[in-house]
Amino acid sequence: MPTEAASTLLEKLFARQGLKRGMRDAQVVQAWRRAVGPEAARLSEARRFTRGTLFVDVSDSETAMHLAMQRRRFMDAINDALGWEAVKELRFAARGSVSPVATPDRSAEPRFGPPGPDDARAAVRLVGETDQTDGLEAVTRAAAAFAAREREAQAAGWSRCVYCDTVINGGRTCLTCGRYEHDARVQQTAAAWTAGQDGPTMALTEDEARVARTLAAGQLLQQVEVDLPAALTDRRVAAAVMRALKHRAALLLNVASADVSDTMLRSSLSDRLRAVLDRLPVDASDDV
Repeated sequence: MPTEAASTLLEKLFARQGLKRGMRDAQVVQAWRRAVGPEAARLSEARRFTRGTLFVDVSDSETAMHLAMQRRRFMDAINDALGWEAVKELRFAARGSVSPVATPDRSAEPRFGPPGPDDARAAVRLVGETDQTDGLEAVTRAAAAFAAREREAQAAGWSRCVYCDTVINGGRTCLTCGRYEHDARVQQTAAAWTAGQDGPTMALTEDEARVARTLAAGQLLQQVEVDLPAALTDRRVAAAVMRALKHRAALLLNVASADVSDTMLRSSLSDRLRAVLDRLPVDASDDV
């Protein structure tokens, strides 16, 4: 089996743990110093990256103006170093004029201890089988640390974001997915997908599209719940319910509705809905 670089394994691990977005953002911040050269790096410090914009702190307003004039060159250098078009905008601010970033209350956070035996076993499951040796130890340590973080966070009463599965301290969404949830483009796309469209209706990022698919899947389920009583006796309504359930499964699995098999459909449903499905006067394999 071909070997995989440790960085590739780490990215897969982060994606499984709902941390892929954070890892990519951190990569962009770290790329600033390497990509822009020693002189610019000496005068500045990348602070954060969000939604295509990299925010960079500098010592004074004159330096901010000087670097801003080279914005296009810096953006090209960073994107070339990363190998993908990450940075679409650069914003420079003198440190003296930057509002301090609010520091979240950490008092309720669990105190993460070293990973235990169960965490190590979880790490092996996360990393999976691989022939990779160089760097694999670091990947496994990272996996074990994530497993420990998840275990202790859940023990402290933390929950998961309903969209990206990230462990969060209260609420139903992480801050980023919560913002996407209320974005007009995301909501419009979710409405279009709810109406039966399979493909994207406008340009969304991977994370925004996931939120839109989940919203649409939830709206379809609400429709199904309303129609279920009539669907048990009316074949026409049952066929509509079956179409909605297949489309919902397609959204959740990110595949075309035509590619949803009966097994895939049933795996997307609760035990109660699977039982109801068997009582509908239409078969899942029918052309509905």
